[in-house]
Amino acid sequence: MDNQDQVLQQILEAVGGIKTDVNGLKETVGGIKESVDVLKEDVGVLKKDMGLLKEDVGVLKKDMGLLKEDVGIIKEKVEILEENAVTHKELQEALTPIVNKLITVETKVDKCVTRDEFQEFKTTIYSHIDGFTKLHETLDQEFVFLRHKYDKLDERVTRIEQRMGVVAA
Repeated sequence: MDNQDQVLQQILEAVGGIKTDVNGLKETVGGIKESVDVLKEDVGVLKKDMGLLKEDVGVLKKDMGLLKEDVGIIKEKVEILEENAVTHKELQEALTPIVNKLITVETKVDKCVTRDEFQEFKTTIYSHIDGFTKLHETLDQEFVFLRHKYDKLDERVTRIEQRMGVVAA
């Protein structure tokens, strides 16, 4: 019977091992169950976040539409400035004949009016020319500023479109 006792002992040891394995599986299943519960909570949070994200995307789309309108208005103004602006060279070409005529008139006026009167007239003319030149420079600066602002705005809209996956028309 010694042999039977040994077999019985081995069976009892095997049953004990199985029992230990079953207890281990039980703990594992409990851990999995907890993980599933945590995952369910995470999914709920993700769904809520997704809803908020959708709202944000809607706001961004609306803002992008407004930006596109602003860019269109700025583009129109820049085009108007480009069409109506005078270059420095064109201004010089237009003023050179006038200055030459003034010099010619100056010699004639010297014969007709006193030097002080002519000097005062000449100062007034040069003052007007300086004012006109300053206005032209200011317009050039404004044009450069608007062009730069338009380019920056265009880049921002392009980046927003790229981030949102919107194809520019």
